[in-house]
Amino acid sequence: VFISVYFSFLFLYRLISLSCFYINKFFSLLFLYHISGCDAQKIFHPKTNRT
Repeated sequence: VFISVYFSFLFLYRLISLSCFYINKFFSLLFLYHISGCDAQKIFHPKTNRT
């Protein structure tokens, strides 16, 4: 019983770490997409977005 509990805990830990990794990747991709979109807006509409 102890071994099965240990393996289930290990699997849960692996799953949580993987999900955290993929969530971080997803948010970094969203952030990069947002930055590139803003840069594209600045390039295509230089008059509306003046820094």
